[in-house]
Amino acid sequence: MIHLVDTHAHVYDAQLMGYYSDWKQRALDNGIQNILLPNIDINSIDPLKTLLANDSKMFKGMMGLHPCDVKEDWEQTIKIIEKELFDFREVYVGVGEIGLDYHW
Repeated sequence: MIHLVDTHAHVYDAQLMGYYSDWKQRALDNGIQNILLPNIDINSIDPLKTLLANDSKMFKGMMGLHPCDVKEDWEQTIKIIEKELFDFREVYVGVGEIGLDYHW
């Protein structure tokens, strides 16, 4: 049996959370057993953790900083994200939203 994992989803976004039951059921109906949730900035940490609290079996969190969200205060932002990652290491499975984004 294949274990299907969505490796990158921002489903903790407020717009998507309005449809939580619908998209979660569609994922389950299509055999998706886990959804990895990379945060994008420090403001996305709390919504991500709320979703993890709803279903820690299905959802797995990752900490990171999206390249488009790197601002002048990036060093302070990284410290906050790093502290979150290490203070709650049992909650997170990896580091996500790293690297370069050439889309823009």
